Amino acid sequence: MSSFDDQLSELKANSLFRDCPLLDESGIQFSSNDYLGLSKHPQLLDTVKNAITKFGFGSTGSRLLSGNHGLFAELEKKCARLLGKPSALFFNSGYQANIGVISALLNKADVVFADKFCHSSIINGISLSKAKLFRYKHLDYSHLDQLLTTHRKQFKNALIISEGLFSMDGDFSDMKVLCQLKQKHKSFLMMDDAHSIGLFEQGRGSSFDYAESVDLIIAPFGKALGSYGAAVGCSEEIRSYLINKAASFIYSTALPLPVIQFNIACLDLLPSLDKEREMLWSNTEFFRNMLATLSLKVLGESNIVPICFERLEDTLNCSNKLEAAGTVALPIRPPTVHPSNTRVRFSVCSWHTKSQLEAVCDVLRP
Repeated sequence: MSSFDDQLSELKANSLFRDCPLLDESGIQFSSNDYLGLSKHPQLLDTVKNAITKFGFGSTGSRLLSGNHGLFAELEKKCARLLGKPSALFFNSGYQANIGVISALLNKADVVFADKFCHSSIINGISLSKAKLFRYKHLDYSHLDQLLTTHRKQFKNALIISEGLFSMDGDFSDMKVLCQLKQKHKSFLMMDDAHSIGLFEQGRGSSFDYAESVDLIIAPFGKALGSYGAAVGCSEEIRSYLINKAASFIYSTALPLPVIQFNIACLDLLPSLDKEREMLWSNTEFFRNMLATLSLKVLGESNIVPICFERLEDTLNCSNKLEAAGTVALPIRPPTVHPSNTRVRFSVCSWHTKSQLEAVCDVLRP
């Protein structure tokens, strides 16, 4: 075990050691993904209380054994409609969805072209599948086109993977270009909409308008939808295939029915949340406009607002300074991001007030 001790000591020496911080209820939270405040929505919480009384809690088994229920079918039908796909299958988390889908659908005869900044679960799923991986420069579609032109024909199936809204840089994929490249190179297209689902009209994600051309849409419920689990929007054929081949689906205990009931109620509520979405984007514009007056490196175009530093020490100092002023905005460090581009990431939500956003900028002001 000595090698573990050595590695931990090295992490601590380089300020890269991480632990699980306790939630600071007293501070203003800017590291939460609860973009619309649904995790504490009274109507949804009442739904859960009633579901616990009716169903109990644990699901008792996997979906292929004792853990299935009619509520799952209801949820998946609503998910398919939200994503603009013919069908959907619900996994226990976004991570399990990504590794399960990719490892089930691909093998060593296939190839994947993934954005350089795709989530770790996507890269791990590709590794499990044994498919060949080419990573194109972030949002560089000329580079993607070049890689496809050079390598696509050497493999049986090709899958292009990107994210609708990137969690670390706060920028969006160009769906139109991705769909064009998919058609041009006879490939499949998979989009992870973890951070965009719920934020657009009717609660849709950034891939909805192109759903007909996107073969797989991953929609985790742990961000704007305030819950847990993840839908995979797909064809009926792919859904059946995943039920039979996706190990993370087959060998996992099903989510508790109160969680599924919450998710159903959440989808029913989403279309009525125009006020919350308007407030989120209003807060985002307000915050970004204020930051533009400061001498800071700010990335992205969404409610995910990263402020980047070349030195990790500066990132940690910024986060600590904010914490001392009552603001929770945790540092993002390697291996999540490049050592020369560490950052403090702000997640702007609908429930933030303008005065809270102003207070943050006052702390950040040189």
